[in-house]
Amino acid sequence: MKVSILIFIAVILTSCKPEVVLNKKLNGEWALRSINGNALGDGYSEVMRFEEDKTEGDITITEITNGLAAVKKGTYSLVKSSNITVAIPNNSSEYPYDITVYDVVKSTKNDLELLRVSDSFVFIFSKN
Repeated sequence: MKVSILIFIAVILTSCKPEVVLNKKLNGEWALRSINGNALGDGYSEVMRFEEDKTEGDITITEITNGLAAVKKGTYSLVKSSNITVAIPNNSSEYPYDITVYDVVKSTKNDLELLRVSDSFVFIFSKN
């Protein structure tokens, strides 16, 4: 009986962590709507697909330019509820991953605002 109570408490505490809550919101497809307040150019679209697993998961980024799709697959992880680190494998032997770090400015059920740390660009996404 005591063991099951302790397991129940552990499950509740882990599921209430801010990064777990954010990851549940992230799960699914997000369409890019604007960069730094500017609408996307004609013929360009981008979708990020998060497949969550607690505080990390798989990510697929699809960029479409004039009908041509470029698909990048990788992983992401959350640090607290305010930071997303994306790692996309590349062909470099020295640096085998392209790493991008985003600060989560705002996240709701249908809207996501990310600040790319490297250049302070702001990306607004809407849930598909």
